[in-house]
Amino acid sequence: MLRSWLDAAGVPVAHLHQRLTAEHFVGGQVPSLTKLRKQLAGEGLSWDLVEAVADVCYPDDDSETASQRLVPLQRLWRLAQTAPTATDGSGPQVTAREVLEVQRQ
Repeated sequence: MLRSWLDAAGVPVAHLHQRLTAEHFVGGQVPSLTKLRKQLAGEGLSWDLVEAVADVCYPDDDSETASQRLVPLQRLWRLAQTAPTATDGSGPQVTAREVLEVQRQ
């Protein structure tokens, strides 16, 4: 989802990195470009980064629109925190239909 936002906004990852600020992150530190690329690939992804990407890609959103944009991702985030899918394929699998339904919402 984050990559699709970056693509739609025409923001390459390097430009995203340049636009991130310490205020985007609870720890007050912008991740390195290498770490950012890994996070966008799903490795160590943080909710701070999800909100930061939304902020950079959709800077003109009012607070209500921004909140609504994050709703489907909040659902996926909660699922990932409570019932993560194993990356080796041994855990429960999410169907393409479920992914599309969440994106549609």
